[in-house]
Amino acid sequence: MDFEGGAYIAQVTAKNESAAIREWATTLDTAVIPRIGKKIKARMQQLLSEDEVDNPVAIHGCIQVWCDTLSVSGRFMLLTIIKTAQDA
Repeated sequence: MDFEGGAYIAQVTAKNESAAIREWATTLDTAVIPRIGKKIKARMQQLLSEDEVDNPVAIHGCIQVWCDTLSVSGRFMLLTIIKTAQDA
């Protein structure tokens, strides 16, 4: 996530890119991201649970890369999803 000048990276396991964003928001550790507290996290989860908001867009020219945006209390967040393979 790109948020207020910082880049925050996490890895989750999910069946698709939309589920990955929702899982990421659920497991997000607000202690490591300045200016995101429990209220902002709860609002993010609420927005991502609404089908019309959660619609990641494939990045042209990239394989298995998507982005999505959120605006929470007037604060912009750019979410980037990169699908990676898990070794068996």
